[in-house]
Amino acid sequence: MKANLYTTILLAGAMITAASAYAQPTTSAPTPPELAKSKVISIYSDSYASTGFEFGDWGSGTVYAPEKIGDTDNVAKFTTTALGYFGWGFKNVNTAAMDKLHVDIYADAAFSVRVVPITGGKEVGQTIDVSAGKWTSVDLETKTFADGGANLANVYQIKFDNVPSQTFYVDNVYFWSTSTDVDTEAPAGLTATLVESAFTSVTLSCKATDNSGAVEFVVADEAKGYNKTAGGVSGEATTVVLDGLTAGTDYNFTVKARDAEGNECADVATIVASTAALPEPANKASLPDSKVISIFCDEYTPACPFGIGGWGQSTKVSYLQLAADDQAIYLENFNYLGFELNNNVPAFDASDMLYLHLDIYPLTLTKLQVTPIWGAEKLVDCGELTAGKWNTIVLPLTSFDGIRLDNIYQIKFVGQPDGTAKALLDNIYFATEDSSGVASMAADKLTYADGTLRGASDARIVVCNVMGQVVANTVATEIPTAGWQPGLYIARQGNSVVKFVVK
Repeated sequence: MKANLYTTILLAGAMITAASAYAQPTTSAPTPPELAKSKVISIYSDSYASTGFEFGDWGSGTVYAPEKIGDTDNVAKFTTTALGYFGWGFKNVNTAAMDKLHVDIYADAAFSVRVVPITGGKEVGQTIDVSAGKWTSVDLETKTFADGGANLANVYQIKFDNVPSQTFYVDNVYFWSTSTDVDTEAPAGLTATLVESAFTSVTLSCKATDNSGAVEFVVADEAKGYNKTAGGVSGEATTVVLDGLTAGTDYNFTVKARDAEGNECADVATIVASTAALPEPANKASLPDSKVISIFCDEYTPACPFGIGGWGQSTKVSYLQLAADDQAIYLENFNYLGFELNNNVPAFDASDMLYLHLDIYPLTLTKLQVTPIWGAEKLVDCGELTAGKWNTIVLPLTSFDGIRLDNIYQIKFVGQPDGTAKALLDNIYFATEDSSGVASMAADKLTYADGTLRGASDARIVVCNVMGQVVANTVATEIPTAGWQPGLYIARQGNSVVKFVVK
């Protein structure tokens, strides 16, 4: 549509109105007071070392954007819909010794917002009445939250609730203590134990007590130039993950405990740990390029870019260099993850392919399922897995009945045990041939008779039931079907396919 002069004027006026309706503050919020480290726990402020936060719209439609006032003052901008809400998530902090929660809020129009610390206990809020056109600075009494049932020793989120349709700015969110007492008491009772070692990390369990209610653990291997600090709650075991380590290496860690004022525990713990050596790479892919659509494999050019989808999974993804020419995906805390192909644009066509290939190296993983996604999904079991070695999985695409192979935009993996599994993943690609080395064969070379499925050679046979579930995935000459559930089955070996009925 061509814009006439009248339309242009209207649009320009609307833009000016929108811009003026939500003007950014031109002055900063009042500067917070200088407080001792033991007297403040900062969530968001330029004035103190802060926990940092992760914004969550929690399905509310609220939009967050970081902004600056001048060159140095960072503020958080939020735009909500009617009766909007949102949350800030951060690492658990013990605020039991703090008697105030400070918040600075700026908005052009006056409104009210309810602030709720999330603690795992009862949700108790306090309302802030925000004035128009200036910073509103409030100190909420933490006793009010505690008296209502909030557990201030375990604060891990702050929720902003009951916000009308509004754009506003937030700064200087911190818990603080008005006490003038000087803390000179050091932590005591330090213990540290080794929980587990992985390829590039070591996990410790550390514990100490301190009168402030909080404690810091400082872990170091000075010879290797490694150190890490982790916060914890007095008297509670704290999991400390030492990441960024070198695989196949011995470490000698010292563990110290201190409080926010720097008072250091007299005890020092020593932990000797060794990271696991990296396994040998999986077998190199050998099919010609013309027979493959690659997702992740060093031997092929990727068919499209991919990203790991943020689907709320516990899975931690990193990449390990197993050899100069071989990289694998390392999965920790694996429950599920999704490969988002080509920026989630449904333009990935695998309709000419016959198989999905992947290599999996289970560490603690006991079960793996996979599905391409085009809007629908159908998880298929990858069969029995052998821990501590590479397992080559070749799934016939007929297993994914109901999935449009010409319109794939994601691939989903699901692992067991849920949320704790560890594994290496490599060589993910679609292929026109069984990449495990099965040669093409005529259809009459795979037969079923007398309750036994027979192949032409000692090669991989994959069998699915009528629901598309893999019931057998093994290298064999024959597979007895005694004990199988009655029904229709489909078997594939190379290019040979046979349907049969177990009675």
